Amino acid sequence: MVHFYKNRPPPETILTIAEAFPFFIRLFYYIKSIIMSPAFFSRLAIATAVCLFSTFLFIPRLTSASTSNGKDNTHYYYYLTDDDSFDAYNTVSAEIVRLQGIYGVTVNTSSFGGTQVANGYTSNVYPHQIWPSSLLYAHF
Repeated sequence: MVHFYKNRPPPETILTIAEAFPFFIRLFYYIKSIIMSPAFFSRLAIATAVCLFSTFLFIPRLTSASTSNGKDNTHYYYYLTDDDSFDAYNTVSAEIVRLQGIYGVTVNTSSFGGTQVANGYTSNVYPHQIWPSSLLYAHF
C-alpha cells in the first residue's frame, strides 16, 4: 500500500466527529452553567465598573497653562459681512488688530453700539453650513 501522507497519524488516533461531540456538549453545558449563575452577573458588573473607573485614571489632566487662553489659540476663517468674501485665517485677537488697522476704529466682539464687520467660521466651506463662531463689530 502506498502512503501519500508520510506524516499522517495512524487512523486509530484521529477522533471522529461522533467521538468529539460529547466533549463539546459537556463544554457547552459547563459554560452555560457559569453564565446562568447569579454570581456571574454580579461579577460581570464589577468587572465592567473596574474597567470604566480604571480608564478615568489615565485621562490627561488639563493644566492651567493649557486652559488660560483657550479661545485665543483657535483659528477661524473670517469672511467680511458686507459681501461675504474671504478675509483671513486668524485668531480672534489677530483679526481684531488687522481690522482696526483697516477701519481705523475700535473693533471687538461686543455687539453693543457696533456694526458687524466680520464673521469667523471654524470651517472654510462655502456657502456656509454652520453659524459663525466669532462675530466682530466695528464701533464707528
